[in-house]
Amino acid sequence: MSNPSQQARLAGTNLGESSPGLRAVILVMALASPGAAGSTWLLVGPGFGGFRKPPRRGYASLEMNHFPDDSRFGLWASADLPMGDGEFLGAGPCYRWPVGQTWEMSLGTGPGWYCRQSGPDLGDPLEFRSTFYVSHQFRSGSWCGASVTHLSNAGLSRHNPGTESLRVFWVIPLAWR
Repeated sequence: MSNPSQQARLAGTNLGESSPGLRAVILVMALASPGAAGSTWLLVGPGFGGFRKPPRRGYASLEMNHFPDDSRFGLWASADLPMGDGEFLGAGPCYRWPVGQTWEMSLGTGPGWYCRQSGPDLGDPLEFRSTFYVSHQFRSGSWCGASVTHLSNAGLSRHNPGTESLRVFWVIPLAWR
C-alpha cells in the first residue's frame, strides 16, 4: 500500500505541494472584508472539462461569490484545480436573478490565468471565462447547482481553440462577522 502522498500523485495531485490557484483563492477569501454586508458563498464541486472537444478531463473547483448588500451584481473568484492537467485561476463580475422562490440563475465573466501543465493547449496563459449557473435551494436551506463554462483567449493568440466544462457544486454560505 502506498502512502497518502504517493496516492495523491497517482490521482494527479500532490498534497505536499499547494496549488498556486488554490493559494490565490484562499488569499482572496481571507482578504474579503469580514464586516462586508451581503451574501458570500463558497461553491465546491467536481467538474468535467473538454466535453465538446477532447481531451476530456476531471477537475475540482473552488469558487467564492460575493454579492454586496444582497445586490444582484457581485464578484466571483475561482480556482479550477487539475486532476493531472491544466489549472485556471480567475475573477470577475457576475449577475444573479431569482427564478421563482427556490431557483436562481447567474452569469459570470472575467479574465484568468491558465497554467497548461499537461492539459489542452488553449493558446495563451491569459484566458477569459464565461459561466452560466443554475442553482436550487432545498427546504433545509442548503443550495446546490450546476454550471457550464467556456474558456477562450479571445483571439490574443493565433491558436484559440477554447474549451467548455460542466460542473456540479454544493453552495456553502460563509458568515462574515
